[in-house]
Amino acid sequence: MMRARIAVVIPCLDEGITIAKVVRDAQRALPGAEGAHSELATLRDGWRILLLIGHLVREERPLAFFGSLFVLLLVLCLALDVPVVQEFLRTGPVPRLPTALLAAALGLLAFSSLACGLVLDTVTRGRKEMKRSRDLALPGPGAGIEAAQTKESAFEAARTDWTR
Repeated sequence: MMRARIAVVIPCLDEGITIAKVVRDAQRALPGAEGAHSELATLRDGWRILLLIGHLVREERPLAFFGSLFVLLLVLCLALDVPVVQEFLRTGPVPRLPTALLAAALGLLAFSSLACGLVLDTVTRGRKEMKRSRDLALPGPGAGIEAAQTKESAFEAARTDWTR
């Protein structure tokens, strides 16, 4: 009898847990999920999944996303610019001015993409650190209602001080 495998990647990215642990937890939670089959439409759902993966990478790993965009745009810029520069060095005038302008614009876009990636990576790291700090401040299981109320009042006091 074939066992169904369930892979959940989003919590693993966000919380830093392993996929194996998520799969084990899902198998324990859904013992009757054996023999399930997929009803995905190949091309349409494949594109949806790829777009979702791209969105998740952009949101969770912005430096990797915008860094790869930087590399792509820079390679295009250099591929367009090298022949123009060689011709300029050989003859003097630049007869392919539109190509030179396109290469310059692609270079600007490439470095803008890199700058956006660096800024968004810093923002994402700060957001994750704030989430971890908030989660660590919560009382553990079995801590009791008093501990939860004390932590809750501490959160409210900190938020009130922060907004002033």
